[in-house]
Parts: sequence; structure tokens; C-alpha cells
Amino acid sequence: MESTKPATAKKELSTVWKNTIFIALLAVLVTVLFAPFIFSDKMLVSSDQIGGFDAHVMFKKSIEQAHEFPMWVPSRFCGMPTIDATFGDVMYLPSQILHEIFSVPKANGYKFVTHAFLAGLFFFLMLYRGFKAPPLVAFTGAVMFMFNPEFMSHTYPGHEGKFFVIAWMPFLVWRVKALFDKPNVMNASLISLAIAMMIFTSHIQLTYFVLWGVTLYWLFAMFLVWKKEKGVKAMIMPTILLWGGVGLGMAASLAEFYPAYAFVNDEHSVRGVARGFDYAASWSMHWPEVISLWVPEFCDFRYYWSENVFKLNAEYAGAIPLLLTIAALMFRPRPWRIFWAAVAALAIAYGLGAHSFIFSIAYALVPGVKKFRAPGMSMLWYSFGLAIVSSLFLLDIMRGKFTDISEKALAKMKKVTLIMIGFATVLTVLFSIKDFGSAIAHACTQALSDRNKFAAFDQYYESNFVPFLWLWWLIAASTLGAWLMFLNKKISAVVFVSIVCVWAAIDEMRVDSLFVQTTSSTAYFYTEQAVSDLAAKLPQDPFRVFSLPGTFTGPNGEEVTNAEGIHGIEGVGGYQDNELSCYRKFRGEQGRNFFTNLLASNADGQPYLLGQNLPLGNQFLDVANARYILVR
Repeated sequence: MESTKPATAKKELSTVWKNTIFIALLAVLVTVLFAPFIFSDKMLVSSDQIGGFDAHVMFKKSIEQAHEFPMWVPSRFCGMPTIDATFGDVMYLPSQILHEIFSVPKANGYKFVTHAFLAGLFFFLMLYRGFKAPPLVAFTGAVMFMFNPEFMSHTYPGHEGKFFVIAWMPFLVWRVKALFDKPNVMNASLISLAIAMMIFTSHIQLTYFVLWGVTLYWLFAMFLVWKKEKGVKAMIMPTILLWGGVGLGMAASLAEFYPAYAFVNDEHSVRGVARGFDYAASWSMHWPEVISLWVPEFCDFRYYWSENVFKLNAEYAGAIPLLLTIAALMFRPRPWRIFWAAVAALAIAYGLGAHSFIFSIAYALVPGVKKFRAPGMSMLWYSFGLAIVSSLFLLDIMRGKFTDISEKALAKMKKVTLIMIGFATVLTVLFSIKDFGSAIAHACTQALSDRNKFAAFDQYYESNFVPFLWLWWLIAASTLGAWLMFLNKKISAVVFVSIVCVWAAIDEMRVDSLFVQTTSSTAYFYTEQAVSDLAAKLPQDPFRVFSLPGTFTGPNGEEVTNAEGIHGIEGVGGYQDNELSCYRKFRGEQGRNFFTNLLASNADGQPYLLGQNLPLGNQFLDVANARYILVR
């Protein structure tokens, strides 16, 4: 009898080769998106990272020159603790490796590049290994997740901690699923690894939201086990291993987590002081942003007109994932698809903050909610939920779940698909009418009563929103049309999934490109002679400086905060939303105490600087040992 081993080995080699090609293609797509950064000497535009240049410069010098981990940042607010105040990703190993390889501005950019790829790789592995999906489905799911703008748009505001946590999510969900499939110590240990890595990013709040999702996953999985087994015995071991793994991950990252927890809990930080419901609900989503989940240009960050002060990111998760999630619920609703869709809906409800009773309930009952703001961060589960439901729907298609169905069921599916195309067309036509869109916008928010915001809405509705509205219609209609062709056996499952993959990549990457912008780093790191002279004096007779607004500027003349540390001097001002509460009382909100005797107001109430009083300073600057005032 002929041996089957060579055939088996050949099949395994073919599978490895296919997977390698798809993973390499993910890397190629990431490279294409970040090409303006990768193939230039420029840095990514990322506002929060720019405000953290001083910390990275100081950390790099401390590690390379003093060979020690710094526990104190002297350049802001007369000095601040590092780990306690969660000064970025200084204990996150991947970031530190990149900072050793590249300069500070290039390392900050490559952190986004590498984690964009990791997000896709982890999602691919989750689907391929965890859900036994074919490589094409795993690749398509990875594209939908890694390029969804809710994730990728964090590059523009420089929210690196959020970016890292989201990148680790598919790895965590993969291992949680594996644990329930096969409860063992290895899977629990890998859960610990994921939790520890998330905490070491220093973004405690987003990790907190991730644990909400894990808790919901556990509750639903236990419900299904109880329903199947009619008892609790089968729940015990998975529960012990899951929460033991989470606990071990938190214990392994205590060096990062506990100082930050104590700093807030003991009210050393301004975040530790209860600031009320309005503060906790601030920086939430509003109803215009919910409509932007459909077509992102409705309330675009470039001409934002909703109720927040400004907006630098998007919650859009892609037209294809949203469309496929709706299709999955209509054509093949299964418990886990319903669960993930419900998680996505819950994320929206919570993200609406004060506009949703869900947030009010959480504020009243859930520990920790009162300590945080920006409930819109919960939308990481919206994008993840849509991506995984869509992937499972494609997996059903590839497994032939829609080929062996009755004629009656098939006819019903075709009819529903035609209704969906008709509904999409009517919706597109209605919103193409400016008066209709304006009426909807006014019903959504009071923000348009502001003359400037209404002007932005009015100017860009027809020129920017309507064209992309029709692009959405083209994507939806062509995808549903391909679905009809598949049901009619005109195209294969592979062709349909390929069409979905191409549309998902085009739609999401065209939005991502708006948030991946570059600029020169020279202006941020160039030290002028006057500042260099001050830095030379500092070691002999320590002092601090008070930098007036506009002293340090970027390549486009924009103000740069926390710049003192880049140039080797120490300041009394700056920005950090986790600063010492006692120091904020000392300096006053936005440092107003430092301006005592230095400002006057004109007849219109506009403040101006009293140049003749600058040499006199004031008592607050004296106490802070601010010997010099810097002004451009």
C-alpha cells in the first residue's frame, strides 16, 4: 500500500506557503499606507506624541547615558513622577526596542507601523487557528480589522497607547476562545501575556474597556455551557483559568499598574478627584458621529461640526463590515454572531455618554467609570464586533452553508437582498437632498445653532458628503449584487470573498490615508542658541523657566507644549492630564497664577502682555524657582 506521508507533507507545505503569502500581503498593504513616512526622513503627524517628545528624549538619555530607569520627569510642572502619572509607553518593551533602533520621531512612527501589522497578523491567526477559517477568509477579516479607521485614525492624534491595546485585542480574544475550547494552563498563560502587554502600554482605561468585553464573553460562554450541560460543573475550570490568567497578567504588570492606580485612587492626580457626571461624560460621541458610522464624511474631523470642541479621530469601521454584519443577522443569525453584534451595539450606546441611558447606568453602578472620561473609547468593541461577525459570515459562505438550502429559503434570501439594495438606494437619494440632510442634522444635535458650525456643515455637505455617500451606495449595491450572483451560482464563494476583500481595503484605506500624514521633525528638535545657553547654565545653578504661549513652535507655526525637556531645560508649565492635583492648585487652571501681574485687559476684555512687568515675575514663579521667562 502506498504511503500517504509525502502527500500529507506536500499539503502542509502548501498551506504554510499560502499563509506566508497572505501574511506578507498584509505587510505590503501596511507599507503602502505608511509609505509617505517609511520612505522619507519625515515623521508622522501625531499631536499627543509631539507633546511627549520631551519624555522620550529624557528616557532615551537616561537609559543610554546614565544606564538607569528614570522615576521622575523634571521638565514639566516643576517635575512629575513617571510611572505613577503613566508617562506613555516607557515600560512597554516593543516601544523601547524601537526607540533604541530609531531616533525619537522615527521610532514614534514605526510604533504605529509595527502595531498596524500586528493587529492584522493577530486577527489572521485568530480566524485561521481559532476559528479554522480558510486563509482567504482570515486575510479578509484581518484587512477589515487592521485598516478600520476606528483603529487606524489614532495615528493622527498620536494615541499610541490606544493603538497598542487595540492591536493586542484579537490575540486576547483568540486565546480566550481557545481556553473555552480547551481549558489548560498554556491558554491561561497566553491570556496573562496579552493582559500584561496591554497594561504596560500605560493605557489603563482602554485595557479596562477590554476587560469589560472579556467579562461579557465569559458570561455568554458560560450561559451556552449551562444551556448545553444543564449544570455548572463544566463552567468551573474555564472560569478559574480565565480569571486566574487575567489576575496573573495584572500581577505581572503591577510595576506599571499599581503606581498609576494608587496615584489616582489616593487623589494625588487630578483624575483621582471626583469631578461629576459631566466630566465623566465629556468627549463622548454624539448623534452626528453615529450617522458617520455609516458615511464618515457626514461629520468629518476636517470640518467637525458636532458637540465636542474638536475631533481628531473617527469611529467609522468600514462600509463592508457594517453591511456584512447586517447580512449575517438577517441571513444566518447564530448565537455568537448575535453576541458580537450586541457587543458592537452596546459600545455605541455607552460611547454616546450622556445621550444614552446605558452610560448613566454604568456611571451609577460600575466601579471605575467615575474616574474616567471619554466614553467614546468603548468603540474599540464596535469595530472588533463588526469585523468578527463579518468574518464568521464569510466563513459560513466558504463552508457551503448557503449552497445546500431549500428553494423557498433561497428565494426569500434573494428577495431580502433586493429589498436591501432598494433601501440603500432610497436612503442615498434622500440624503443627497441637502434639505433632508439638514433636517436630520438639526434633529440630531443643537450644535448647528452655532453659526460657525452650521457654516462648516453647509459648505461641505454637497461637496464632500454627497459624493462619498454615492461611493457608499456603489460599494453596498455592488457587494449585494455579487451576493445575488453567488446565490444564483454565477460566481464562486472564493470570488465573492475576494470582491468583499478588495472593497473593504479600498474603502477603509482611503479613509485611513487622511489620518496618516507626515511633517518635518527638524523644527521640533532644533535648539536655538539662547536656549542652548540656558541649558549650559542649568547644572551649575539649577533653575526653571516659564515659557509663554507660542515660545516653541512646530514647522507650521503651531504651538508645541512640553518642549523644554527636548532642549535640556526645566519648566514650570506644560500639559499632562494626569498631573499632580496639588500642583494644579498651586499654578491654577491653565497656569493662570503664573500670569498674575503679567496680564492686563483692553476695552473689549481681551488680555495682553504687560512687557514692562516681565522682569518682575510674580510670587508663584518665585516659589517655582522660575528664573527666566521665555517668549518668542
